[in-house]
Amino acid sequence: MCELIDAAKPPGIMKILDDVCRSAHAVDSNTADTKFLEKLYQTIGSHKHLEISNSAMSSREFTIKHYAGDVTYNVEEFCFKNNDNLYASIVECMQTSSFPWISGLFPENLNNTKTAPTTASHKIYQSATYLVQRLSSCSPHYIRCIKPNDKKQPMNFVSSRVEHQVKYLGLLENLKVKRAGYAYRHYKQVFLKRFGQILPNPPNSISDFVNYITQNLKEIQPDEFEEGKTKIFVRSPETIFVLEEALYKKLDPEGYKLKVQQYKQNEKLAQAKAGSRNLKPKCVIQ
Repeated sequence: MCELIDAAKPPGIMKILDDVCRSAHAVDSNTADTKFLEKLYQTIGSHKHLEISNSAMSSREFTIKHYAGDVTYNVEEFCFKNNDNLYASIVECMQTSSFPWISGLFPENLNNTKTAPTTASHKIYQSATYLVQRLSSCSPHYIRCIKPNDKKQPMNFVSSRVEHQVKYLGLLENLKVKRAGYAYRHYKQVFLKRFGQILPNPPNSISDFVNYITQNLKEIQPDEFEEGKTKIFVRSPETIFVLEEALYKKLDPEGYKLKVQQYKQNEKLAQAKAGSRNLKPKCVIQ
């Protein structure tokens, strides 16, 4: 997929778009767009993730087969928007700004007349490269979003749509790894600073914490914890839930009692509603 969008040999979509913009600057936007689509078809029309049919050529469209589904693009004003040229005087004015953030948005070297003006696709490539560098230098956490259906309807799950995304996101493999290993891991000093408040006195080590917890909280077994050099590992998420509940009960006993009472009242109301008539909307799984 990345090769289709920005490969060098054979050129990807962005490379072809930049090449057409450089060579077709003397023609109108409509002709340039048609030339871009024709060159796309001639160069990488056989790519497995790209679809350009005869009907698509007449309607000036191409389709990229993303992992989450097919996305169709219309090439109208592609070349015009890709040029994204500003007057040199505007760029010079912005570069003289006293705010580094504003001047940083215009890195063009206007003194170098041999360099071609930057395009929108080139700026996207630079931003993506910078993002990858930032992600590689840290420990990012991702939130996986699943699109349940194509109609934007609540409480409606299309099984084939969801299974397709789960497969290509590799979520099943991630869950298998988590289940085979540890669901929670954190630095020991951070862990003890938070959950050590459950104990009457601050624990001096992880072993002190584990001994107290396993003796006083029967739901937690000793093999749930594993101590490393700098981190502590917890096998199941249920253990963390129990620790969070015990911490809440210790720090705010009155609030914990109110929470338990409210939970019981909600349970009774839910059972009463279910007995007479169920007002909760049902989730439709297709």
